[in-house]
Amino acid sequence: MQSTPEQNIIILADIVGGSMCNAAMALLPLPNVRIIGGMNLALVLEVVLATPQTEAEIQHVIESASQNMHEVQLVANQEQEEDFF
Repeated sequence: MQSTPEQNIIILADIVGGSMCNAAMALLPLPNVRIIGGMNLALVLEVVLATPQTEAEIQHVIESASQNMHEVQLVANQEQEEDFF
């Protein structure tokens, strides 16, 4: 993929400080390259669908993706009958 200086490049890394993130850091001196660490599926979808370009848009995507993380718990429903079937 060829990029132009006007085109922003966003690199998504799974683990901040991991080998892939560290290797990508060599590209950070380029003015159009951004690295986002701690990648999850919500972040990938936000970046692909919203294609953020400005710093504010990138921050919004990060905040939006992090708000999608929630602990999932089972909660007993007292109104539900004992025997499901």
